[in-house]
Amino acid sequence: MQKLIKLSGLVILIFLAYGTNLCYSQNAVNTDTIDQTVTPFRKGRWLTSLSGNISTTTNELKSTNNKTISNDYGINLSTGTFFKERWLFGVTFQAERRESKGEFNVVGESFYIGPQFARYFSKTKDGSL
Repeated sequence: MQKLIKLSGLVILIFLAYGTNLCYSQNAVNTDTIDQTVTPFRKGRWLTSLSGNISTTTNELKSTNNKTISNDYGINLSTGTFFKERWLFGVTFQAERRESKGEFNVVGESFYIGPQFARYFSKTKDGSL
């Protein structure tokens, strides 16, 4: 019985030692590629952003008692991939609507799809987006 306990203790000890070495080897970093491993601007990573805007404006000209109300809203989406260290290429989508009511009623809409090309100049290895 004592041999079985010693044997199972030895198996557990070997398993723990092997598991620790396996975890350590996974975290090892080659010093030749440290810049590519640490920076968020490395090749192959994706960067996506979503933004929007909503605004309302009221203008009143008291001498003519003319009041104009404008409403604007829009949404922007851009996404791209780093094709080279700190160089990004992707696509941008923008949609906006503007409406103005007053003496004249005016409605304007715009839609844009186009390329996005950027270079990130951050001096630190960890970067900042």
